[in-house]
Amino acid sequence: MRLAPVWAVVFVALAFFQITLVWTHVPWMDELQAVLLARDSRSLSDWYWNFRYEGHPPLWHLLLKLPLMLGFSPAISLKLLLTPIAVGTLALIAFKAPFAPHWRLLLGLNYFFLFEYGAIARPYSLGGLLLLAALAWRRHPMAWLPVALLPTCGLQFVLLTLVMGWLLWRERSIWVPGVGLTLASILVALIWIYPAPDFQSSLSPGVLATSYVESLKWAILRAGVVLFPMDLQGGPAAWTQPVGMTTLLAAGGAMLPAWALASLWPNRTFVLVAGAFVTATFAISIFSFGLSARHFGLIFLLALALTWVRLQEGERLNAVFGAWIFMLGLQGAVVAATSFQHPFATTRDLAAWIQTSGETEAVFVPVGVGIGAEITAVTARPTIDHVHSCLQTFARTRAPAYALRLRAAAGPRGDLSAEGGRVLVGDLERIAARAGGRILILADRPRRELIELAARPSIRVIATFADHRPGGQFDRWIYEMRMAPDPGGAPFPDCRDLIPR
Repeated sequence: MRLAPVWAVVFVALAFFQITLVWTHVPWMDELQAVLLARDSRSLSDWYWNFRYEGHPPLWHLLLKLPLMLGFSPAISLKLLLTPIAVGTLALIAFKAPFAPHWRLLLGLNYFFLFEYGAIARPYSLGGLLLLAALAWRRHPMAWLPVALLPTCGLQFVLLTLVMGWLLWRERSIWVPGVGLTLASILVALIWIYPAPDFQSSLSPGVLATSYVESLKWAILRAGVVLFPMDLQGGPAAWTQPVGMTTLLAAGGAMLPAWALASLWPNRTFVLVAGAFVTATFAISIFSFGLSARHFGLIFLLALALTWVRLQEGERLNAVFGAWIFMLGLQGAVVAATSFQHPFATTRDLAAWIQTSGETEAVFVPVGVGIGAEITAVTARPTIDHVHSCLQTFARTRAPAYALRLRAAAGPRGDLSAEGGRVLVGDLERIAARAGGRILILADRPRRELIELAARPSIRVIATFADHRPGGQFDRWIYEMRMAPDPGGAPFPDCRDLIPR
């Protein structure tokens, strides 16, 4: 399809918008966790052991290693890697997708391409690019190269790899070396992401749900954002929130499977393929790991891939899929505009405070899995894992027994009981004594209650950072704790020295 010269201007404007979004985006703990893991894994055994709880094969992290080796900071390394991926994805949509120009424009503004995979630096960004590249060149044997790399982006991409392999076989575009490479890549990916023995599933106590029914409810709510244009970066609505938002998200999540299948009707084979993927996605969320909007968004990517093929085979765009493109295009524009006004996370404010307050040498103890990555990224120093009393630069470990101990009699929002608060504060006081008598505790908003419940003279709030988003999921609170130093306290070891491999 030939496009008017003005389309080049439109593409440049979209690319500029995307690049601006990438470079103004404030990375949050998941993004920083990945780049710190890449920075601090220096051997093959390090790589494999450190990935025990990452849930992804290592390609994304290996690519992050390149700008890190050139001396760039973790935050800049994320942006340097994501920029060509995001712009490359946009270029494939703009110049290769078999859609009319107005649909390409809406796809360029699509919530997932523009923000979830285009501004947030995660392996899904790379997976989206590889999927579109495989579609664009699937009638050439070299299409097997991006197909072979797809499994290295995550478990759901293994399923998308099987779909792409089926599409290539369907069109008799078979390249034996590519098939062999793809099968090997799938095997390596599955071995790499095999969960650790103490992996916590959706149904583990205190993680997400207490029953399969509750887990299904969460899956429905989180899937709802894929269908309705809403900015929910403050976190998905809880099942107990006001009826308006909860009802809307629940309706969207419940309708999503039917909507996805209807968008491919009347091609029954494609409907069966999409149905299998939708079923697998919900099953993963219910029985294994509670998926978020970016995971459910891969249902849209699959529908896009199958629609791409249908259009090239001469079929017309399904009205349901057109409505889906429109809604996600609207959502992308709204979320992008909102993100300029309210950054996604508070890491930038946290870094500025550390510099201006002179706390660059302070001993930080994060409370909450992963948030210590923010401190490590801006100070280049390890934090103390309060569960094992050891030094870490990213979240290496899980501690189910400790989580159960803290969550005794937890409330419906997961707030800790007074007893849980006392247990945690007592552990922090012992760490403060060993650390010379003073530590700074970094906590997210839900953790605020647990420290207040066990309030002691040794603790005081010295700084807060609000993310200004609904729910305040990425608010940060810094507490100072002072104790009499323990002159006989042993130094804190590296966490890797304490946890069996």
